[in-house]
Amino acid sequence: MEEQFEKCCGLGTSWASEGLRCEKFTGPVSGVPMVEQALCLETVDICCVRTYHQKSCEKGMNNARKSLSCSESSQSSGNKKYDDYQRDCCEGCKL
Repeated sequence: MEEQFEKCCGLGTSWASEGLRCEKFTGPVSGVPMVEQALCLETVDICCVRTYHQKSCEKGMNNARKSLSCSESSQSSGNKKYDDYQRDCCEGCKL
């Protein structure tokens, strides 16, 4: 089970690293038993979103280190949910 979890999480991480939208990932995932597909797809989504959050936060921290405006820096991805995360990390880093 742990091996399946790592496989599914890795898929989500890779998906986000390629800049693809998490909600666009569809199954079934090859090599995963049908009874575990729902859990795998949920894991893909969680790991994908986590990766986007990490990337957004890193961008925000880098902007803070460069003394850039946090509100202006949040316009880069076009996805409000990730832009908000980027802005929050930027503001937190400036504290």
